[in-house]
Amino acid sequence: MTLLAAMLTPAHAVDLCHSGRAQSPAAISQADINAPALPPMQADYRAAALVLDNDGHTLRVRLKDAGAVHSAGRRNRTDRAHGSVGAEVGL
Repeated sequence: MTLLAAMLTPAHAVDLCHSGRAQSPAAISQADINAPALPPMQADYRAAALVLDNDGHTLRVRLKDAGAVHSAGRRNRTDRAHGSVGAEVGL
């Protein structure tokens, strides 16, 4: 069953959530997480030229010489980013 959030009344939304009929089946608690300690990171960011590409769904940003993040003896360049563009967002 697919419902649009905008069509739900508050009472109906509460009913669905409390009954568990429209929730994710995953129940992950903090006790279930076993994450190792991560090595320290150092950011070396700097101002950089960028190129934007917007195809109406995804906004892509390409960077040139924007720096890097250093961790565990590795250098990870900062050269791109992307995100979704919704109908309510305009550029």
